[in-house]
Amino acid sequence: MFVNKIFKIIHEVTKRWDGQPAKNYGEKYLLLWKMPTSLNKDGLAAALEQNRALAIAQEANQTAGGPSLMADQFNATDKLADVNSNLLQGGDEQEMILMEMDRKAQMEEELREKRQITADKALISAVKIVVELRRASDLQAYSRHPKIQPKFSSQYRTGVTIGIH
Repeated sequence: MFVNKIFKIIHEVTKRWDGQPAKNYGEKYLLLWKMPTSLNKDGLAAALEQNRALAIAQEANQTAGGPSLMADQFNATDKLADVNSNLLQGGDEQEMILMEMDRKAQMEEELREKRQITADKALISAVKIVVELRRASDLQAYSRHPKIQPKFSSQYRTGVTIGIH
C-alpha cells in the first residue's frame, strides 16, 4: 500500500508534465521525457512540403519560359534547398539559398526552445514529486504508525532521491 501510493503520485505528476513512466525497479522508477529531434512530424509531412515546393517552382519555371521539369528529377528525400537551387537561375538561386538558410536557422532555434521546454518540464516534475510526497496526508499517517515510530523515530518522513540526465 505504501509503495503503491508513492508510485501513484510519481506517475500522476510525471504524466501531468508530459513525461512517461517507463520502468519500476523495486523502489526505483525510470521516468522519460522524449527530447524533440525534428520539427517535422514525420517524413511524409516533409515530402508533402517538398512536393508543394516543386509544383510552385515548376509553375514559375514554365511561366518564365524555362523547360518543363520531369517528375523523375525530384526525389522526396532531397532537401528543399537542393530542389530550389536546381530550379532557379542567377541571383534568384542565391536569394533562395539564403532564404533556406534563414528558414533552417529559425527551425533550429524553435527546436532548441522545444528542447528547453521539455527539460524544464522534467525539472518541474522532479520538484512537484517531492512536494506532492510531502503533502500526501496518507503517507504522513504512515510516519505516525505505532510500528514505524520505534523503528525509524518520530521524525520519519518519506523521501526520494532524483537524478536528471
